[in-house]
Amino acid sequence: MLRIEVVYAASPDAAFRRVLALPAGSCVADAVRISGLSERHPDADWTQRGNVGIFGVRVDPDHQLVDLDRVEVYRGLAQHPMQARRARAARGRK
Repeated sequence: MLRIEVVYAASPDAAFRRVLALPAGSCVADAVRISGLSERHPDADWTQRGNVGIFGVRVDPDHQLVDLDRVEVYRGLAQHPMQARRARAARGRK
């Protein structure tokens, strides 16, 4: 059995986290499906290439898991990081 963690940050102050025991040979898609993420957060689009990763490295949903992997489901950016930085700097000057 593989011990896998599935995480998703729905917002900066709300996180989804599940620890699972999966059979050997399971993939990222299996872990996300079994975790119940889609039921709790239907807006989380983990089926597209690049929207999931393991420890910060983007992988495909069919990527095979190994023991103690942490599957991360990524959400889209609300704003480009450079634009956010400029807005914070502008607020600081006022």
